[in-house]
Amino acid sequence: MYTIVGLLIDGILIAVLVVPIIWIWQRMFYKELGAKHRWLAALFGCYIAEIFAVTGIPSVWRLNADLSVNLVPFDALHTSPIQYCLNIILFIPMGILAPLIWHKFGCLRMILLLGGGLSCFIEFMQMFNFRATDVDDLIANTAGAVIGFVIAKLIAGKRIKREQSGLCRQGREVLALCALIFLINFTIQPLLSEWVWSFIV
Repeated sequence: MYTIVGLLIDGILIAVLVVPIIWIWQRMFYKELGAKHRWLAALFGCYIAEIFAVTGIPSVWRLNADLSVNLVPFDALHTSPIQYCLNIILFIPMGILAPLIWHKFGCLRMILLLGGGLSCFIEFMQMFNFRATDVDDLIANTAGAVIGFVIAKLIAGKRIKREQSGLCRQGREVLALCALIFLINFTIQPLLSEWVWSFIV
């Protein structure tokens, strides 16, 4: 129960921080894309921020090196299948949202790069937060992104298509958005969360 309440409070704090920042950032650099795109980008940003919160990336205020790494695929699948399934579920929304917002991610290869790349980054950052770095998490997260992509294709059908105009800029937008969310979670969000919890506990 405590974990659910904690995630809920962190989710609210993340939204309060992320939505205005993304809205202003989008207005400055992508104003021609309109309000609908800004809201979708903000939704995606909140989702990425929640992923960072759930997976426990470190903050600049608390860095602790722990080089525990498991490179054996499916090593813990039989001992913790629920955790494996949760890692898959965690990345399903990414596979759904990304191709619906950005045409660049309307193909499986780009979803693999996005899901696998973000998961790989998270696993690397967990080496500095007393969290186990596990290749199984990378496999499960990437599989979740692919499942989400298939769901998006089934829901949206031919509406998800790779228009060639502005593909490079879309890729830069997603990378910049993920970097922006990481910086917020790495610096501001932990302080705000700690301040709020000091009044609750």
